[in-house]
Amino acid sequence: MSWYTSLISTHPVVILVAVAVFSISCIIISLTTIKLPNFSDPQLGFEARGTVISDRLTAWQNLLEATRPSGSLTTNPLGDSGLSAHHQVYHSPKILISKTKENFANRITNSISTTNLNDLSSSVDAHYHKPNNITVVVVDDGLHNHSNQASKNAWQELLHLKHSTEDDDEEDIFDELEEHFHDDHDHLSEDGYFCGSGPGLEFSRVVVSMEGSGDLMSLTALKDMCSLEQYLTSGPLYADVCENVRRGQCCQPWSLPNYVAMLHNRSSCFDIIEADVSDTRELIENCSHFYYSLHLMPDIVNKEVPHVCRKYNAIYNLMHYILDVSFMPPKVNESTPLKNTVIFLPMARSTAILDYYHALEAKKLRVRNVYISAIDFGLKNILFDESLIHDTWLIAMGALFVLGCMWLYTGSLFITLMTIVAIAFSLGIAYFIYTLILELHFFPFMNVLASIVAVGIGADDAFILCKVWQCTKAENCNLTLNRLVQITMKHSTLSMFVTTVTTAAAFFSSYVSAITAIRCFSVFAGTAVIVNYALMVTWLPACIVVSERVCWAPLPSVLRLPHHTINSMISTLNGLLVSSVIHLKYTWVSLLSGIAVASVIVVFYSPKLRLPDNADFQLFASSHPFEQYESVYKDKFWFEKTQKVDTGENSNMLMPLRFVWGVMPEDNGDYMDPSSRGSLRLDPRFDMAAPDSQAWLIKFCHNLKAQPFFEVAFGPLLPNCFIESFVDWMNRRCLDPIDKKSRAP
Repeated sequence: MSWYTSLISTHPVVILVAVAVFSISCIIISLTTIKLPNFSDPQLGFEARGTVISDRLTAWQNLLEATRPSGSLTTNPLGDSGLSAHHQVYHSPKILISKTKENFANRITNSISTTNLNDLSSSVDAHYHKPNNITVVVVDDGLHNHSNQASKNAWQELLHLKHSTEDDDEEDIFDELEEHFHDDHDHLSEDGYFCGSGPGLEFSRVVVSMEGSGDLMSLTALKDMCSLEQYLTSGPLYADVCENVRRGQCCQPWSLPNYVAMLHNRSSCFDIIEADVSDTRELIENCSHFYYSLHLMPDIVNKEVPHVCRKYNAIYNLMHYILDVSFMPPKVNESTPLKNTVIFLPMARSTAILDYYHALEAKKLRVRNVYISAIDFGLKNILFDESLIHDTWLIAMGALFVLGCMWLYTGSLFITLMTIVAIAFSLGIAYFIYTLILELHFFPFMNVLASIVAVGIGADDAFILCKVWQCTKAENCNLTLNRLVQITMKHSTLSMFVTTVTTAAAFFSSYVSAITAIRCFSVFAGTAVIVNYALMVTWLPACIVVSERVCWAPLPSVLRLPHHTINSMISTLNGLLVSSVIHLKYTWVSLLSGIAVASVIVVFYSPKLRLPDNADFQLFASSHPFEQYESVYKDKFWFEKTQKVDTGENSNMLMPLRFVWGVMPEDNGDYMDPSSRGSLRLDPRFDMAAPDSQAWLIKFCHNLKAQPFFEVAFGPLLPNCFIESFVDWMNRRCLDPIDKKSRAP
C-alpha cells in the first residue's frame, strides 16, 4: 500500500493520464465496434425466461416456426418432381427492378395479380429432405391460421424490395405503383358511405366519452360527436395520412353518428334527426341477440337473421367495434345509456401519423360534455422514445444539482468536475465490459437507470475521500503529502470498499431473476459499481493531490460573503442536528419506529404490493390518453375483448387447448437475449408410428371430447384431433373408382 500511495503523491499526473487513456479507449472501442443500443421497444426483455410456462411457450413458438413453409419440419412428399414444381410456383413470374418506370409498374401489377401474396415470401429450405423418423403430433381444438403471418411476410417482402433500389429515380416507382392501385376508381363499400368492409384493428381509433349522466345515443350528443370528428379530420396533416376514397378525398371515419346517417340516407351526420336516433336504437335492440348468439357475422348470409340486421354489416360493426359492452349487454332486451364509443379513423396505426398526433394535442378535444378520453394510434413506443430524447434536459438539471451539491461540500470545482468525469468513465468502462468482454448483446432501457446509481455511489465515495482528507489535514498540518495520502487512503478505502461490495452484491443477486431485463440490469449496474470503486481509488486521489499542489486563486470578493454565509449556515445546521440527536433520542426512535411499522402495514397489509392486473406495459402517466385506452377503456369494447379470453364475462369466446407430443418443452436459447429463442428439440422417445401410440391418441381424443368443457367447433379444422382425420384418410379405398388409379401410400 505504501508504494501505491507514494506513486499517487509523487506522480499523480501519470495516473491521471493512464486512467484517462484507458477509459477513453474503452469508450471509443465499445461505441465504434458494436451497434448502439436501440430503445425503440422499451418493453423488450420484460418477460420471464426459464420458467415452466415460458419454456413451453418458447417450444410452441419454435414448433410454429419449424412448421412454416420453409421450416425444418416441412417436407415435400412428392419428391424431386414436386421440388421442381415448387420452384416453378415460387419463382415464376419474377418480380424484377426495371430502370423503366412503366415496365416496372406493369411487372409488379402482373406479378401481384398472378401470384398469391400469402406465398410471395415463402422460400424453399436448403435442406429440403428431412428425416422421416421424426414425429410431432399436435391435438388442437382451435383453428390455427397462418394467413395473417403470411400476409405480413408478403408485405415485408415488398418493403424489402422497395428499399433495395439503388437509383434515386426508383424512389418514384412505388409512388406510381400506388397511383396504379388508387387512381381511376374508388374504394367505397357496398353501402356507398364507408370505405372497405368496415373498421378493423389496423386502424387508428379514439374513445369518446360522455361526462356526467348523459347518453351518447342522443341527438345532441351525436351532433357534438360529429363536431368533434370534424376537428379530428381537418387539416393538411390528416389528409396526408388518411385512406382515400379517391385521390384527394379521405374516407369517412367509422363512428356512431356516421352509421346513423348512413342507415337513414343522410349525406352528413349533421343532418340526422331525432327519429333517426330512435330508429337506430330500436334496431340495435332488436338485432343484438343475433350478435351474441354468433348468428350475426360480417359478410355471411344467415336465414335466421333478418335482412335489416345484416344490411351493410352495420349492426355487427356497431356492436363489435363502435359501442361499449355495457350499452346492450347479453340477455338484456333494453339498452342502457351509452357512455363510451369508438371513432375509427381511416388511417393506419403506425409511426407515419406521429406528426398528426402532435398536431392533435394542440386541438380542442371536447365539445360541451362530449370529450376524447383515450387514444390508440399505435405510437406508444415511438412516442416513448421521443420523450426520452425530449426529457434529457431533466437529466442535465439533475447533473447540475449534483454538481452544485458536490461543489459546496468539497469546496473545489476541480475535484467536483473530476468526480463527474470519473462517473462517466465508470459507465463507459462498464459498457465496454458488458458488451465486449461479457458479450451481452441485449442492452435494455432499464440499464440506463444504472447512471443514477453511478452518480449516487460516485458522489458518496467522493464525499468520504474528501472528508477524510480534510479531517486528516486539519488534525496535523505538518504531515508530508505522502503521509497525508497514506493516512487518507487507509481510512477511506475500507469504507468505500464495504459500500461497493454491499451495493454490487445487491445488484448481482438480481441475476437469479427470471426477467431478462432485470438480469441484464444486475450485470451492468454491478459492473458499474465495481469500476466506480476502481476509479475512486486511482483517479480521484490523484486529482486531490493535483488540486493540493496547485495554488488556486482565492475567491473573488463578490463570492466571499455568500461563501461565508453558506459555511455559517452549514455549521449551525450541524450543531442543531447533533443537539437534536442527543437530546431527543427517544423521540427520534419512537418516530422512526412508527414510520417503519406503518411502512410494513402499507406494503404487506393494505393497500400492499399487488401483482399487475394489466397485460400492457405502462410507459406514461396513468392520465395519458394512450395509457387510458389500455388500462381503462380497452376492455369496454367487444373487438378488444375478443382478442383475449375472459372467464365469466366473455361467454362468446372459447379457450383453445393445445396438446403437443414429440417436442421437448424447453428453451435452449440465450436467456440474456430476448431475440434468442433457441431451436426446436424433438423428443426421441415419442413414436407415432407405433400402433400403441395411435390407439392411445385416439382414446385420448375421445375422452377429451367427452369432457363437459368441450365445445364443438365447426369447419375444416385439420389440427383438431389430427389422429382421427389421419385414420379416416388411411381407411379410404386405395383404388380410385373414377380414374382407376391406385392411391396406395
